[in-house]
Parts: sequence; structure tokens; C-alpha cells
Amino acid sequence: MANRTTRILPGLLAMALSLAAAAEEHSLDVEVGIIIPELDCVIEPSEIVDVGSAVPGVVEIIHAYRSDPVKKGVVVAELESSVEQASVELTKARANRDTAIKLRQQSAILGHLTQKRNQKLLKNSAISVQDMDQLKTETRIAELQVNQERENKHIAGLEYLRAQAVLRQRTIRSPVDGVVMERFKSVGEYVEDEPLLRVAQLNPLHVEVIVPIDYLGRIVRGMQADVMSVVPGSEAVRATVERVDRVADAASGTYGVRLSLPNPEYKIPAGLRCRLGFLPPREKTGEEIAGETVSPVVAMSVNEPAPETPGIAREANETVRKTNEIVRETNTIVRGANQIVTENPKLVTEMPEMAAEAQEMAVETLKNVVEEPQTVSDDQLRSCYSVGPLTDETLARALSDRLAAQFSDLVLRNEVVSLENRYLVLATPETGRRETKELLARLRSAGISDLYVLRHGSFKGRVSLGLYNRRNSAIKWQRKLAAKGFQAEVLPFPKNTTQYWLDGSLNAGLDLPGDLQKISHFLPPSAAVAPAACSEQLAHR
Repeated sequence: MANRTTRILPGLLAMALSLAAAAEEHSLDVEVGIIIPELDCVIEPSEIVDVGSAVPGVVEIIHAYRSDPVKKGVVVAELESSVEQASVELTKARANRDTAIKLRQQSAILGHLTQKRNQKLLKNSAISVQDMDQLKTETRIAELQVNQERENKHIAGLEYLRAQAVLRQRTIRSPVDGVVMERFKSVGEYVEDEPLLRVAQLNPLHVEVIVPIDYLGRIVRGMQADVMSVVPGSEAVRATVERVDRVADAASGTYGVRLSLPNPEYKIPAGLRCRLGFLPPREKTGEEIAGETVSPVVAMSVNEPAPETPGIAREANETVRKTNEIVRETNTIVRGANQIVTENPKLVTEMPEMAAEAQEMAVETLKNVVEEPQTVSDDQLRSCYSVGPLTDETLARALSDRLAAQFSDLVLRNEVVSLENRYLVLATPETGRRETKELLARLRSAGISDLYVLRHGSFKGRVSLGLYNRRNSAIKWQRKLAAKGFQAEVLPFPKNTTQYWLDGSLNAGLDLPGDLQKISHFLPPSAAVAPAACSEQLAHR
């Protein structure tokens, strides 16, 4: 087995090239040209937190030391808090005190008894009415004093809660699960704005990698990669792409990618350099492929039925999948070949003869995979799309330049249309100039200054009370005018504008290019990407 492997290793590169050439001959989109090489990376903590204190004070206890694991919410340090503890005890005693309430209740009870006895004396005219009124007032005051003491007790309870909150501020807890990286303060030191500890969250870890812009769009969220640290004897671990920078660095021609690496037992240390290799995307199942007959960005036209190409697309995707498997296996063997050749320099002298043999094997292997390619007519492979309407010619031409490489042909057309995108608020028409002047005077006296007498057009002689882009805004103003006693109506005010459309054709047997899907983010709300009937102009270009 070793001898056979050694004989074909020097020609494996030729085999990969043969695969690419044969795949291009059969119009297959294989992965040979888009394999991302291994890249340098750095393993970092997902969070680094400088833990500080919300209030100034003197450090009394520090519970965590360097390299100690800490849990979220666990106390890591305490400040001197004797005054705060005493304040808590004081407010607690006030909150639990009921003596003042009972005292006021007894005064109110006595007032009611005295008032009841004096009612009999008042009937016999033994006391005056003024004395009776004074007793009623004193009784009412005693009842209000009871309520006052109850409110004081409630306020004392709130003060007790506040004192507890102030005391809790003297206790510092870890905000994350992690490991203590560094201690900045010791017991007895005064702390105000400075942190006490630095805690690193190590589960998950973040893998930061800088990628050349040549691979922009190849790496997407959810993609996986094998990460190998520089520590001797370490094993490769699997990380998942979490974030992809949307802004590249023009100076270096790179952009950043962040991957998430699970590390539940803290076995993987942070702060290490590493090597990273992205894995190919997951192969789609037959059900997923069958469900992708139409891109989610577009909708099939009702007037023209969709080309019946799902079966062709599935067969083509299956062929691509098999070819990609061969390419990935080839790349794996090539990496092993490089290592063997490095250890056995004599193999270099035998490479030319063995390369020819391996190339013949590669072509024969690919013939077994790409066998009897499906032939379809030009009408089946052609599908046309239309992008629009666009009201900005600059945007239309920019999109045309962006899509020129994706279409076999592309036409920018325009047409002038009348849009009712503005609404005019007009006062009820008057019979003559005198009535119009009186209306203007009444409008100005009511504080309405946005008015104008139209001199031309179909509304000549009428008073305009505003021009609005939204019908709802015009109706609101109409209602306000009615509330002030002025009758008005809302009429559409058409405007001629030029709209632009991009028409082009694309092979229906292939997936839509990524750029065609991405442009939907740059389009105005009124524009869309939709299939269209292929015109004779496009069909014969």
C-alpha cells in the first residue's frame, strides 16, 4: 500500500489540474478554484472584563487570586463596610417599630369616645356647639396622625431596602464565568476608579483570523474550521464562524473573521497563535436541493411558467458533489505527499514519469464521475430577470456594472411614467376673486400661512393649502382645517419621472449568483428582482 501511494504522490497535483480542466469542459462549478488555504490565527478569550467597584472604599477581602476559576455572581472581593452595616441595622429597627402607630391609634379612640359622650351634653345644652366642633376636629386630627405614622413606617421600610442596596455595593461579584488573569489591588488599598481584578471568559473562546479579500464571500456565518494551536502535541479542534467583517481593510487587502470555539473544561489555553483550515460547506440533501428551484430573493412570474429544470439541476449538483469529494480527497493526499517528499528527497528524480501515470488515472477517474452529461436546449437553460424600477440613474448604472460579469447580456432601459406620489390640499373653490380674497384673509387670521393661489393648470384660481408626499399627512391636515372651520379636499398631484430597469438573461440550470441576491439590500422598497419573459432582443444577442 505504501509503495502504491508513493508512486502516485508526485502526480497528484497534475491529477487535481486534470480534474479542474475536465470539470470546466463539462461546465461544472467545482471547488478546485475556491479552496481556502490554511491561515494564521490567534486564540483569544471571548470576554476580558476589568472588574471594578461601583463605590469608592478600602479593600477588606479579596477571595480570588491569579488563575483561579470564578463563576458568574460569585463574590471575588469585599470593601470595608462597617458604616453601611450599621446603617442597615438602624433602618431595620426603624422599619420594625410600631409604637408611634399604636400611640396615635389610642388618641383617635379616646377622641371618638369623648365625642360620643359630649353628644348627649350638647342635646341638653350643657356644652356649646363650638366645644363640640373642637372635639370633632381633634378626633379627625388623631385619625390623620395614625395614617401619618403608617406612612412613616412605609418610608422606613424603603430606607431599609436602600441601606441594603448600598451595603451590597461593597461586595464585588464576577460578571462572567472565567479565570482571573490579574489582580490590580491588594487588601488595605483604596479603590475608586481603578479595577480590582481582570477576569477572562474562556468558554467559548474566540479565534480571530485575517483573510485576504480574494476569498471575500467564500466564508459565511455557520461555516466550520479545524484549528490547530502551535503547542506541540495539541490536537485539531472544531470552531464555527460567528462573525464576518462587512468592512475590509483597503491598505492590507484583508478582512477579519471571528470563530467561536467551545471550551467547557478550559483545556484549551487562550492567547496562543494557531493555524486554521476552513472546511467545505455541508453537502445539501436531495430534499434541500429540490426545494431550491427558485431563489428566495425572486418570485416566479405568473404570466410565464418556470422552466422545467429541477431534475437537471439535481443531476448537475450530484455530479458537482461527487467531483468535490474527489478534489477534497486529492488535496488531503497532496498534503501527505508534501510531507513524504520532504522526508524522501530521492523521490523528486522519479516525479516526471510517475506524474504522467497519475494524470492518466485522474482523467479516467473523472470520466467515471462525469459520464454522459445531460444535454438540454438553449431555451431550457435560458432564464431572464428584470431589476427595477429604479428612479436613480446613477444607482442603475452602478448595478449594471456590478452585474455585467454575471450575465451573458445586460440591457439598461428607461421609461417616463406619471406617478401620483404627491397630494395637494385645496380649499373649497370660491365663485370670484372677492370671495377668494376674503377666504385668504380668514385663513391668515386663523394662523394658516402655508397658502398659495394657483395661477396655472387645471386648478387655476384655487387656494392651495399644502403639498404632501404622503396621503395620510394630507388627510391629517385636511381634518385640522375642518376643525378650524375651513373645508378642503385632497387631490393627487401627478409628476412625470423616469424609471430605469435592468434586463438580462442567465442560465436556468445554475444557481443564481451571490451578487444577484445581495443587490436586494441596495434597492429601494419599490424595486425588486423578478423573472421576466426573455425578449427577442435578448434571445438573439
